[in-house]
Amino acid sequence: PFTWNGLSITQAGPYQVTLKNVAGCDSVAKLNVAVSQSVTGVTTVREVCASELPYIWNGQSYNTAGTFSVTLKNQVGCDSMVRLVLTVTPLATASITEPSTVCLGFSKTISIHLTGTGPWTVVYTDGSNNYTLNGIVSSPYQLNVKPTATTTYSILSVNDGKCTNSNVNSSVTITVLPAQKGVRYPTVRTTANTNTPLSARLIASGNTYLWNPNVGLNNYQIQNPIFNYNQDTEYTIRINTNNGCDAVDTVMVVLRELGQAPDIKSNIFVPKAWSPNRDGHNDKLFPLTVNIKELYYFRIFNRWGQLVFETNVIGNGWDGILKGQPQVSDVYTWTLEALGLDGKQYKRSGNSVLLR
Repeated sequence: PFTWNGLSITQAGPYQVTLKNVAGCDSVAKLNVAVSQSVTGVTTVREVCASELPYIWNGQSYNTAGTFSVTLKNQVGCDSMVRLVLTVTPLATASITEPSTVCLGFSKTISIHLTGTGPWTVVYTDGSNNYTLNGIVSSPYQLNVKPTATTTYSILSVNDGKCTNSNVNSSVTITVLPAQKGVRYPTVRTTANTNTPLSARLIASGNTYLWNPNVGLNNYQIQNPIFNYNQDTEYTIRINTNNGCDAVDTVMVVLRELGQAPDIKSNIFVPKAWSPNRDGHNDKLFPLTVNIKELYYFRIFNRWGQLVFETNVIGNGWDGILKGQPQVSDVYTWTLEALGLDGKQYKRSGNSVLLR
């Protein structure tokens, strides 16, 4: 109650009291009482992302989750207490890991480790372009990349459906190593079912070797196997180097008849001109061979570099027809590669004239 001049007032209305001063004179005091309703307390519930902190409420700054109370006074001086229930959602994070090298021409898998609750959306860059990965449902996420040069991959942002973290700061650099060039070894000549040592090159210490096919060898996983077989065989040798880049070399083993002279001579050449007039003489351009075991390829090009004919069959040649049309008289360039019975590789190139 409100007390005034000895009166206890509990409700609104006019009040009057007669007072007597020290001289015995009376006076009348009047009071008109109005009762204001107190402000009802209000509870505010907020859920914010960690990136939205500090959260400002009723002029106060909040940096952590919790329940906070503030006492307010209205315009007539009545107090009320309001509450803030603040929930802070942590930001999802993303980090990437991966071994640091890859061989040119091969793919690499980057592992993206995520926190929070999926599905996630991740934005990453390779330094030239930005890419978005939507609907990631599990962690770690495996991202396959195939860089052609040394590249740094960086996560720009991650979103878990509630909050976006744009301050990830996670990256990995993949160094692209040059591929090892394959080498064709000199042909090995031997006789059937004879122990013949073969040898692959040593690129660096610690190389591993895989010969294919694995027939005719005492061990197809060493540098220097022993050949003993009854057929001509061409081997590819996959050499795994210390940096993980493979080289693929080739060697041909050719069998000769027992007692056959090992100094057999081979040769191959192409005529300087041909006349495809269907007279049965010199109508096709093809390699003339002497003791050639295999023709790897014979290719003919016109003056613009267009491939007009190709074969790997000894005796096949070009009759000057391309797509059903006779080609004009001109100088044509050819190139070939073949294997001789002497075990040598033959590479030739030159020009021949089509005469009409």
